[in-house]
Amino acid sequence: MRVALAFAALVALVALPARADELAPRVEHQPLTTVKKGEVVELRARVTATAGHAVLEALVYVRVEGIVGFTRVAMKAFPEVPGIFVAHVPAALVGAGFAYYLEAYDADGNGPGRAGSPDAPFQVTAVSSDLPVAPPVTAQPRVVAPEPAPQPLVVMAAAPRPRRARSQLPTFGLFTVAGLGLCAGVGGQVGYQVTKSDAGRAFAGQSRDFTASQYRFGETAGTISIVGFVAAGLALAGAITWLAWPDSEPAAEPEKKFAPEAPKPAAPAASPEKPSAAPKPDEEFDR
Repeated sequence: MRVALAFAALVALVALPARADELAPRVEHQPLTTVKKGEVVELRARVTATAGHAVLEALVYVRVEGIVGFTRVAMKAFPEVPGIFVAHVPAALVGAGFAYYLEAYDADGNGPGRAGSPDAPFQVTAVSSDLPVAPPVTAQPRVVAPEPAPQPLVVMAAAPRPRRARSQLPTFGLFTVAGLGLCAGVGGQVGYQVTKSDAGRAFAGQSRDFTASQYRFGETAGTISIVGFVAAGLALAGAITWLAWPDSEPAAEPEKKFAPEAPKPAAPAASPEKPSAAPKPDEEFDR
C-alpha cells in the first residue's frame, strides 16, 4: 500500500511541471544583437496566455559581462497594443555587452514561458555610439491575398413600357355618323308628322288636295327617321365604347440576365507596422 501511494505521489510531482509547461504563456521576441554603449536599451515582446488564462507578469533577466547571475527587470504592458510588453534596461547594465532572456507567468501560476533560457540566453554586444547598430532580425509576414467573394447572378426585369395610344380617327367617324343619323332621323320624323297631319285633314274633309305621292313620301320619311335614329344610336354607342376601352399594351420583353463579372485581383495586404515607441516608463529593476 505504501509503495502504491509513493508511486502515485511521484507521478503527480512529475505531471504537475509538465502540466504547467503546457499552459505556460507564449513569449514571442526578436532578439537584439548589438546596442550602443551608454544608452538605455528597450526590449519588446508579445506575451500571449493560453485560453481561459491571463498574463500575470513578464520579466527580463539581464547578465552583465564579468558578473555572475542575472538581474531581473520587470516588463510593463504597452498601452497602445494589447499583448505587447516593454522593458528598459538601464545604461548601467549595458556595459560592454550583456546576455538576457525573458520569462512570463499567468495568473494561475502556470509558467514560465520563455524566450531564451538561463543556459542559452541571447547575447548582445555593446558598440561605440558612433558605429551603426544592427537592427533586430524581424521575420516578414507572408502576405496572402484574400479570395474574392463570389459575384451573385444579377437578374434585371424589363422596365414597363408606356401604353400605345390608339388613333382617334374611328371616334371622329362614329360621332360624324351619329350626327348624320340624328339629323336624318329628325328630318324624317318631321316629314312623317307633316304628312300624317295632311292625311288626317284630308280624311276629315278639311282638305282635298292630299295625293298618293304625299302618302308615299310620308311612309318614306318615317322609314328614314327610324333608320336615322337607329344608326345614330349605334354610332354613338360605338364611339363611347372606343373611348372607354383601355389602350393596348405592347408585348413584355424577356428578362435580361447578366453573367457575374470576373473577380478583380485583390491588392496585397500591407505589412504590419511596428508599434510606435511609447514614453519610457520609470526604470524598475531588482538586484
